[in-house]
Amino acid sequence: MENPQFRVISDETRALIDRLLPEQISLAGIARVAGVSETWLQTYVNKKYRSIPRKLRIRARKSAR
Repeated sequence: MENPQFRVISDETRALIDRLLPEQISLAGIARVAGVSETWLQTYVNKKYRSIPRKLRIRARKSAR
């Protein structure tokens, strides 16, 4: 990144990134569109991934037979 500067990423930018993440767009593309660094975006994605609960609740289906 040329001329890096510290700046706060707005809630609107974070919301945009959250909407773009499920799409099949590279992180580099998302970073370019959102105007954030790839390093910041990777850190953000890693934190989001760690915040998702890993336990799945699976219920047994009733047999239709």
